[in-house]
Amino acid sequence: MVAVGVVALGVWGELEASAPLEAGALGGVEGLVEAGGGDAVVLAGGGDVVVLAGVVLASGSVYWLSPAEGPLASAATGPIASEAASTNIQIFKTPRENTLRVLQRMRMLAFSDLHRDRRRARSLAAMATDADVVIGAGDFASMHLGLNRTIDELAAISRPLLLVPGNNERASALWRAAAVLADATVLHGEGTRIGQTEFFGLGGAVPPAPFPWSWDVTEEQAAAKLTRCPEGAVLIVHSPPKGHLDVAFGRHLGSVSILQAILAKRPSLVICGHIHQCWGQESRVGDSRVVNVGPDGRYLEV
Repeated sequence: MVAVGVVALGVWGELEASAPLEAGALGGVEGLVEAGGGDAVVLAGGGDVVVLAGVVLASGSVYWLSPAEGPLASAATGPIASEAASTNIQIFKTPRENTLRVLQRMRMLAFSDLHRDRRRARSLAAMATDADVVIGAGDFASMHLGLNRTIDELAAISRPLLLVPGNNERASALWRAAAVLADATVLHGEGTRIGQTEFFGLGGAVPPAPFPWSWDVTEEQAAAKLTRCPEGAVLIVHSPPKGHLDVAFGRHLGSVSILQAILAKRPSLVICGHIHQCWGQESRVGDSRVVNVGPDGRYLEV
C-alpha cells in the first residue's frame, strides 16, 4: 500500500499529514496533481517522502510529471517508507506550469545489441513497466537487416524511449523505424531532457569497425559531437570508452574520444554496448559509472 496524506499548499515549516489514504482514492498521480491547485510543492523528508502538488506520497518510486504533458508513470508503488513529519524537511515551491521537481531517483531500463532478437525485444517491452525511462544503446538490426521488425516489438512500451544507432543501422534508418513508437527519441550527437535529468547520445562504431557494412563514426567526428554533451548528463553511446569494457580478441577496441569526453564532462552514468564479450560488465572512468548493458536489459538509477 502507498500512504497518501493531503497537505495544504503554501505551508512552510512543519507539516502534518492526514490519515493515510490509498493512492487510487485520488485518481493516481495525475489526479493528485490536479487536486493541488495553483502551485506545486515538493517535500524532501528523512525517508522516501515527497509531496506532489500538496499530496504526500510515501513511496520508493519516482514519478516525473509535466502538467502540460501528463505523467510519465501512472501510479506509485512500493512500501510505506516514513511519516510525513520529519526533522529535516525541505520544501520547494514552483509554478505549476513547470515540470514538478521530485527529489528521488529515476529508474531506467537500458539494453543494447538486440541484433534482430524479437523474443528479447518482447521481454524488454514487458520489463519496461517497472522503469521510468527505457534506453536502447544501438544495434537493433544485423548488418542493416531486420530493423523495422525489431523496433515493432518495442511498440508496446509506454515509457519515454531513448535510442542511439549502433553500427548495424544508420541513424536515419532508426529515425524512420522509430516512428511507430509512442514516445521515442533518437539521439546521435544530440541531447534531451526528461524531468530533471539530461541525456546525450552518440551512435555508430567509434573507431570504425573492420566490416564493409558497418555504420562508423571517426574519432574526430565523435569528439566534435561530444563537445555538445552537458556536464553530468547520462551519456548513451554504442561504443565503449578506450580501455573500459572494450576487450575482444585480445585487443582494446574502445574509443579514445569517448574516454576523453567522459573525463571532461563527468557524466552521472555512461551506458554502452557494442563489445559482446563485455555484456553485463561495469567499470568506472573517474567518478562516472560505465555499464555495457547487453540485450537482456539492466535496471539502472540516477
